[in-house]
Amino acid sequence: MNDEQFEEAFARAKKRVGARIGFYKHLVSFILINIILLVINLVCSPGDLWFYWPLLGWGVVVFFHALRVVAFPGSRHRQKPRPKKESNKPEKMRNGNQGC
Repeated sequence: MNDEQFEEAFARAKKRVGARIGFYKHLVSFILINIILLVINLVCSPGDLWFYWPLLGWGVVVFFHALRVVAFPGSRHRQKPRPKKESNKPEKMRNGNQGC
């Protein structure tokens, strides 16, 4: 493994770790905020339960976030290298008019 391959592998691993940390932050905020919403609902209007609506909606988002990060890690970040385009310009124009 040469230095360039190592750098690319390190960058991919760093992105995956960052994505996983982002997911865990999302999950913790989901849990804490929904606990707060449950308490507010039970204290303010115990006869009319509404806390499950944000729980369900946000839960779907957390589920898809988990799929992207845990089940399919790196699939978003994999990109095939693009081939370099050959320019149709003459050599003089590519080098910046060095002959003038």
